[in-house]
Amino acid sequence: MDENEFVKEGHIIGTCFLCKRKVFKNKNWSTEATVNWAGKKICGACLRGLSKPVTRAVKLYTKEMKDKDKKEKQIERVGVWVNPETGRIEKA
Repeated sequence: MDENEFVKEGHIIGTCFLCKRKVFKNKNWSTEATVNWAGKKICGACLRGLSKPVTRAVKLYTKEMKDKDKKEKQIERVGVWVNPETGRIEKA
């Protein structure tokens, strides 16, 4: 069931939390892509603008998790690990 099912075509659904533009119920791509996030509306244009930073954040997060796992394995095996920033061996 659509949350805006009973709102008439062309009426205001709400305002975007990020850009503060009014979001209307119509067949516009920006309105169709509008998302409710923790009770706040985010329009499709803002979501599109956030796509590249979010993708970058996911890549950095997965890289950090891989590095963390690698560090934990090194500590388990020999009790020391190699700091990737300095290249020095450090005790756990």
